Amino acid sequence: MLRKMQLFASALLASEAAALVAHHRHGHQPYKRDLVYAHTEVVVETTWVTKTVYDDDPVPTTTPSVFKAAVPAKPTTSSSSVAPAPPPPPPAPPAPTTAAAPSPSPSPPPPPAQVQIENKPEAVKAPEPKSSAPAPPPPPPPPPPPASAPTPATPTPQPPAKPTEPNTGNSNSGSSSPAPATGGNKRGLSYNEASLTAPFLGSGNKLSWAYNWGQRPDGLSAAGIDYVPMLWGPIDMHTNTWKKNAEDALNKGAKSLLSFNECDFPSQCNKSPAEAAAAHIQWMNPYASRASISSPSITNSNIAGQGLDWLRAWVQACNGQCKFDFCAAHWYSPPNPADLLGHLDKVHEICQGKPVWLTEFAPISGDKAKFLADVMKELDTNPKYSYVQRYAYFMVGVGDDKLMSSASALNTVGQTFAYQ
Repeated sequence: MLRKMQLFASALLASEAAALVAHHRHGHQPYKRDLVYAHTEVVVETTWVTKTVYDDDPVPTTTPSVFKAAVPAKPTTSSSSVAPAPPPPPPAPPAPTTAAAPSPSPSPPPPPAQVQIENKPEAVKAPEPKSSAPAPPPPPPPPPPPASAPTPATPTPQPPAKPTEPNTGNSNSGSSSPAPATGGNKRGLSYNEASLTAPFLGSGNKLSWAYNWGQRPDGLSAAGIDYVPMLWGPIDMHTNTWKKNAEDALNKGAKSLLSFNECDFPSQCNKSPAEAAAAHIQWMNPYASRASISSPSITNSNIAGQGLDWLRAWVQACNGQCKFDFCAAHWYSPPNPADLLGHLDKVHEICQGKPVWLTEFAPISGDKAKFLADVMKELDTNPKYSYVQRYAYFMVGVGDDKLMSSASALNTVGQTFAYQ
């Protein structure tokens, strides 16, 4: 007599995943990094197998499991249940026991990449030309009156040669700078690798700024592109270099500074509103008279205490002492332009009418190019959204969920973002 054991974990997982989506809209992308440091964690995926067991077969003890290493993603919670096999009729032996393999320990993060610091070249000033006139001729002798001697013409001085503007970027390549972006555009690049930005910066691009979640441009050198440094979080590995790098950026012409990255989210900055307010006063306030400063950026999570809840609590915790000129917000959800624009309206309201920068956004499904075109039309042309000063799609990189089809070519979404 044979007996079967069937497991229905997949149906249970699907139902619980649907419940999670209903309670957490922020489908965060996993590829960004803080400064140049990448974090990794382990995601465990357990595969259950239906096994037919005969009376004379050895009893199985475990089912195989598979794990995947992944870059940081927003945590989700899921569980699975196992439907027990029907009890065998006596005197059959007991049913086999099934257990999942233990989860592997996460791998430690890789060591931080070294940032190369280059000295700013000095501008060469062209010498000023000197003009000279010949000495006047001697006066004519007394009578007989001589004919007047002609006065030589004074040479016209030429203007000095205009000195070449020094390159203040930290470029690692010898390639020429791409064409400058058209002035006044709101669009910017979020990148990790500056070498991938060249296809975005050709003639006719509509980009005006860039950032990389770090404090230095790491090779980005483009005319017309305003690099914006960020203090990713108030922890030693970032604050130890912030004063020097912020000063360096401001001396090279930076006009804005970005405060902490997603303190409302556990896998990012992860600070309470009160902690972030105190740290913002310490690290960002000193630059208030020299640059425009953002609030810490937030997600669009609707979990209590995150997203808009966190931003509202941060403004209250500041009690008027935090210096900030605009609020930074992120958005990841199904492709609904009205949902994104509504999120920005709420950020604008919580921030007491201050401007808003949308520093990360992307739909998590659907026709991404159409969604992007619809959103950009509103942000670029609708006077209602004039308070949105800048926005950056997530992100420069290769893949269907990014902006490039290869290291040297834009995909449809990238082409739409940079040139449409």
